[in-house]
Amino acid sequence: MRSPIPLVRAAQPRDAQEVAEIQVVTWRQAYSEILSAEELEALDVYRSADFWREQMASSTVAGTQLLVAQSSDQVVGFSSFGPVRDEDLKGDRVMELYALYVHPSLWSAGVGHALMSATAQYWSEQGVAEATLWVFERNDRARTFYERSGWRLDERVRPTGEKPAELEVRYRLQARHI
Repeated sequence: MRSPIPLVRAAQPRDAQEVAEIQVVTWRQAYSEILSAEELEALDVYRSADFWREQMASSTVAGTQLLVAQSSDQVVGFSSFGPVRDEDLKGDRVMELYALYVHPSLWSAGVGHALMSATAQYWSEQGVAEATLWVFERNDRARTFYERSGWRLDERVRPTGEKPAELEVRYRLQARHI
């Protein structure tokens, strides 16, 4: 699946299935040492596709954006972002990167950088002063990628849930790096 740097564009409802497939395959590969096999096996492409269709349908109301990286008429990655959800950083000029996933066969092929650049360009055009993201503490590959892209470690929190969850860390990116 190697390909040249992809075209990054706004997602369309027709992309939901491919976005969901990328999300599931990426979670299963990237988080195999972080999440349980049961959690990863329970991921459902069809439920995920419905989620992404709903997100696209309501994005103008909620402010959530979804960009896809496309190569040879195939979606190979995506980024999702919108208003920051952390109470301590709420503000009009603060955004959060909710997700950035690339098909595992294209890791380290420039797709993630293309998505990050397009996302940062959008933020710059919107006058965003700062952005945040959350990543599993043990996700070294993603953390290295974000740090190389100018993100700086901020703080740690333990996500809530019915059972103990993996620790996540928050990163922040200031406007001068956007």
